[in-house]
Amino acid sequence: MDEALCTYIRNDRPFLGICLGLQLLFEYSEENGPVKGLGLIPGVVGRFNSSNGFRVPHIGSNVLQIAKDSEILDEIGDHHVHFVHSYRAIPSDDNKEWVSSTCNYGYDFIASIRTGNVLGVQFHPEKSGGKIFCAFNVGLSVLRRFLHPSSRGTKVIACLDVRTNDKGDLVVTKGDQYDVREQTKENEVRPRRSFIAIIS
Repeated sequence: MDEALCTYIRNDRPFLGICLGLQLLFEYSEENGPVKGLGLIPGVVGRFNSSNGFRVPHIGSNVLQIAKDSEILDEIGDHHVHFVHSYRAIPSDDNKEWVSSTCNYGYDFIASIRTGNVLGVQFHPEKSGGKIFCAFNVGLSVLRRFLHPSSRGTKVIACLDVRTNDKGDLVVTKGDQYDVREQTKENEVRPRRSFIAIIS
C-alpha cells in the first residue's frame, strides 16, 4: 500500500495518521529494524530509553505542547491525551516545519504533525476523552475537526454493510438485528460484504 498512500498524499488528499500511522510517514523506524518508512517526513522513529527511570511503553495521559496551528488541535489547549507506544518520532531541525505539537516523556517527542492536508497524531483520539480525562471529549474534537474542517467536506461512513437482495441489487444494511446470510433460489448462501467508505 506504500505507493498508493504516497500517491494519495501527494495529490493533496486529506490524510490523518494515528499512532503507527504517524510513524510510517518518517524515513525509517528502529522497531524490528531499521525498517524503511514512507519517507515523507525527514527523521527517525526510535525506542524510548528506559534507563532514565521512565517505564516503556509510554502508556497513559500526557499534555501536549502546541508548536503551531494544526486545526484539529484547536480546542485541546492543556487537556490530556492518551498514549500507548514504545517508539516515538524524534524532533530535529529537518522535520521541525512538520511538527504541530510535542510531548515530554523523559525528553521531547513528536506528538503531532501537520503540513497541508497531511496530519498525524501519536496519541489515540479514540482513548482521549470522556470521564477519565475531562468533561470535554478531546478525542471527538480531534476527529470532528478532521472530518469537518472549514475548507473541505470529507465524510467517513465508519462501517457500511452491503449485501445483495433477491433481485441481485446491492443494498445497505444497518443495525444488529438482520440476518448476515442470504438464501438464494438454489439455497446457496451469499456472504455479506463489509467495508469502510471514505467520501470526499
